[in-house]
Amino acid sequence: MPQPFKAYTLVGLCYVKGPHIHIQSEGEEWNLHTIMDSLEGREARYLFQYLPETPDPSAWGLGSCRWQPSLECPANHGEHPNYMLDFHGKGVVSKSPQGRYGSREGQSFRRYPLRVLNGHRCRVAFVTAFESEPESEFEGLSSIEGLLKTALDAQEKLEEIKKALGGLE
Repeated sequence: MPQPFKAYTLVGLCYVKGPHIHIQSEGEEWNLHTIMDSLEGREARYLFQYLPETPDPSAWGLGSCRWQPSLECPANHGEHPNYMLDFHGKGVVSKSPQGRYGSREGQSFRRYPLRVLNGHRCRVAFVTAFESEPESEFEGLSSIEGLLKTALDAQEKLEEIKKALGGLE
């Protein structure tokens, strides 16, 4: 049975709380590890981006980085102040044997950049693939012509049944 479609689009400040990365989005705290656990084994598109509220060319990460006053940024904005994370793709949400999250596409594993989200205003998104229902008698009826033909065939059969039953009244 297909699993329900899921989509997460979160925008806000990312931070470490305990062993997990969280994001404060629209007044709610979201644990990214919990989200990824719920999607494990499912095909999904993913996106991790730095997203300043108001871009400021003089600020680290155009204003998305909150580490500038401390001079200690996990994304190395001290050396590369204009760096903007833009990590996206699609694959099966997975966890490595070491417990690191990423996506599998075939034999390759692409690790999500969770470490560099900490202390940055980000956009994080996951959208699962639509899973199709098992084939049914209605498979292939995506066109109007196909639906119309099926309806006309059904109406014709109904008329035949009515005629056959007419003699039984």
